[in-house]
Amino acid sequence: MTFKNIVILALGLMVSLSACNSTPQPKPALAGSASTNSAATVTKNVQISDITFPVNSRLDEDDSLVIGSDDKWVGRLTLKVSGKTPDVYDHFFHSMPELGWVSMTAIQGKVSLLTFSRGDRHATVQIEGGLGGVAVNIFVTDRAPNYQ
Repeated sequence: MTFKNIVILALGLMVSLSACNSTPQPKPALAGSASTNSAATVTKNVQISDITFPVNSRLDEDDSLVIGSDDKWVGRLTLKVSGKTPDVYDHFFHSMPELGWVSMTAIQGKVSLLTFSRGDRHATVQIEGGLGGVAVNIFVTDRAPNYQ
């Protein structure tokens, strides 16, 4: 193969590969009522039914991991909320028990933590305010077996 043929082949490959590159689509905002966002269909990839989100929440799909769906899921949801930290805390403090979660602990501070139990699962809600809004991490796990 001559040098000219190698250059033409390389340029052809670069053009072909660049055509495969697509611009990421914006992630859809969560839909919901005036006071909360329903979690029944968070996005087309994440469907849960046992947690609602505060108004003006945006799911970070790249940092979230959900295994399962509806009220039989485990994993982590990462949200960005434009609002005040105490309002986000109050949302989860009141809405989780309304959906059948039993409050276990509640600590409000610079980083607030709420823990809940529902059936064989535990949920920890971590809330931290910052300049860019409120960051929320929701961890849902299966209850660990009792070791003796």
